[in-house]
Amino acid sequence: MESEDPYDLLLIGDVAGSCQNILSNSDNNRGVLGTLKHGQTHLLAIKHKKTEEVPARLLMRHLFDEHNNTVVFLERPYPVGQVPAPLLKALLELGKEKALQMNAPLYAVHDSIQLNDLQAQRRQMSLRALGGPAPCEYSDLAQGLKTNGKFSTTADCDLLYSPPSIKLTVKTKLKYGQNLYMRGEGGNLTWDKSLKLDWTPDGWVIEAPAGLREFKFLIDDKTWERGPNHKIQQGISQTTLENIRF
Repeated sequence: MESEDPYDLLLIGDVAGSCQNILSNSDNNRGVLGTLKHGQTHLLAIKHKKTEEVPARLLMRHLFDEHNNTVVFLERPYPVGQVPAPLLKALLELGKEKALQMNAPLYAVHDSIQLNDLQAQRRQMSLRALGGPAPCEYSDLAQGLKTNGKFSTTADCDLLYSPPSIKLTVKTKLKYGQNLYMRGEGGNLTWDKSLKLDWTPDGWVIEAPAGLREFKFLIDDKTWERGPNHKIQQGISQTTLENIRF
């Protein structure tokens, strides 16, 4: 399950090996308040329907990478090194589902999720959390308590899922010698730096970067398209756009 229920979040430390148990003497359990109050943090857990026992859980965070793109990040599963493979796989699938919904890549602490059929790519990532109103929050990624839950860190991470690239075809008429560009956000695309589309007999074409969320077109990287931003529909691999107005 994915949960933002305060009851579930308050009891995340009940899992063996966690320093977030509210009854322990550890100073780190002060971070539970940040877990409760900060919207960037969600709980993924396996919970017994009758006893409400939680044999396995991890925290999922919405972070930002060095390009200011949203990243879904899975903290270390608990109990550390003791989560049975079926439960670990179920937690991973919950994380993938959220990443798919957000059209964002899914990362985890390096080697924290080990499954025989898991294909992960090790990458060094610069990630940051915006934090929130609570005085502090604990993060394994950031290696401890962080004031207001705000932190920036560079760490070895495992890429567990990446949104597929999308083929964009744009049917619009330009003058001879003009070219079509695009800017936007998501998938390493920004509003400050453009990508050039290629002309083909079918129209202007580009293999848009994975994780693209919204964008607009420009003629010769100068004249902006009129109207609202285009937004990517979840789950598509290609789309054709027409009636572009400049």
